[in-house]
Amino acid sequence: MVYSASKCESEQRYSTGFKSAVSYFCCLHGYGSPIPRTQRRKGYRLEAWVCLFLAKRWSFWLQSLLLLLNLLSRNTHPGMEMYSSLISLGSPLSYLQMQRRTISSCKTRESFSKAASRSAPTHGSLANTLLHKLTSIVLTRLPSWQDQFVHVQHEATHLVLCLVLERLMGQSPEGPELELIQSLYADSKNLLAFPFNVPGSGYSKHAEGHKRLIDILKEKIDQRRTSELPKCEDFLDALLVEEKRGAFTAKSGVILDCILGVLLHAEETTAMAMTLLIKFLSESPQALNQVKEEHIAVQKRKGQAEKLNCDDYQSLKFTTGVINESLRLANVVPWVSRVTMQDVEIKGFLVPKGWKVLLFLMGSHVSATYQDDPKSFNPWRWQDSANNPTFTPYGAGLRCCPGAEVSKMMLAIFVHYLVTRYSWQVVGDDDVICFPVMNFQEGFPIVVKSLMDADECLILH
Repeated sequence: MVYSASKCESEQRYSTGFKSAVSYFCCLHGYGSPIPRTQRRKGYRLEAWVCLFLAKRWSFWLQSLLLLLNLLSRNTHPGMEMYSSLISLGSPLSYLQMQRRTISSCKTRESFSKAASRSAPTHGSLANTLLHKLTSIVLTRLPSWQDQFVHVQHEATHLVLCLVLERLMGQSPEGPELELIQSLYADSKNLLAFPFNVPGSGYSKHAEGHKRLIDILKEKIDQRRTSELPKCEDFLDALLVEEKRGAFTAKSGVILDCILGVLLHAEETTAMAMTLLIKFLSESPQALNQVKEEHIAVQKRKGQAEKLNCDDYQSLKFTTGVINESLRLANVVPWVSRVTMQDVEIKGFLVPKGWKVLLFLMGSHVSATYQDDPKSFNPWRWQDSANNPTFTPYGAGLRCCPGAEVSKMMLAIFVHYLVTRYSWQVVGDDDVICFPVMNFQEGFPIVVKSLMDADECLILH
């Protein structure tokens, strides 16, 4: 799907703008999502229709206003300095734009990919070390769920944040640092607020927290830079190795950009995937029982206190299918943006070179053209189609997410210790919110019970 302004007359621009706005707001509202409409927050339907009405009648003026605000935020007009201060230049979204420009060069992108591959091996002895580190964090966090009323999305965000920070900087910060990072990205409403840096607004508070986060990360990067030669034990070490190779300079800010970008994208997406994984398993007892059987079989082959290794992880075929099916239905990242490198013709429509293209990943994931009964949770479909070319939850090609395999590894380890040590029961009927981003209205509450107390577990570590 391509979103762009038409180069024809004003009526065609109006029509194109309206169609783009309709498609955009329908995507945000969740139309076309496998989540039933009855499970979406009804309060947001009116907002979506109001946005559609405004886009239909005032699409040209809305686009002009957004363009003007964008110009003001970049100080491109010499007479608008007094107004541009209202636009937050240090906001998280502005920082993401700078990250895209910073990592857009081929040399920097190559360094980013090398650093990711060095810090996140998926096989061999280094991968076993990674598995053991992730396992230690999961075993540290999961006991706090026992006999508790747990809001899965909140706890999953906390758990994933610890996992991601361990991979990024080799540590799981305690106290205010962890709470700051979690509060910064947990409230997506403030992150996507209208970008006026007015004191007291949600956007202003979010920008202030973002600035404090940058100060914390800068301090940690400087400390690591002045220490001994990095050993490539985490992503920061790998980036410092690339810096010493001359891929970029210390003053360029590439390391900070990469750390922030990975932190933002990995935490939100993986935590949401983890929450939806529990939701789908809760609604499919047959799949949950088969997952338990697979993981108990792995435990039988191992010692009482022995942790999972790469061979064990790769043997979890059905669990991999469950993870793939959850990602296919969840569509946590429903689209990715690309730029055409040459003229491309799609169904008679010419996309010129240099145009920005929005690839709608959900379109193939829930399409009856590529999947049988696409809106049902059926992990058994992956037994015969493990290499489905239309399955692209992490993108595809050279720009595929470098942390895709590590994310799946996190989910598999989490599932292993959850289903073999605990049982859970869903409380209430929580709704999925698809506007402005996919979210749970109440965080998907469950009650967790230890299998040891209930004598339901035959084999425990």
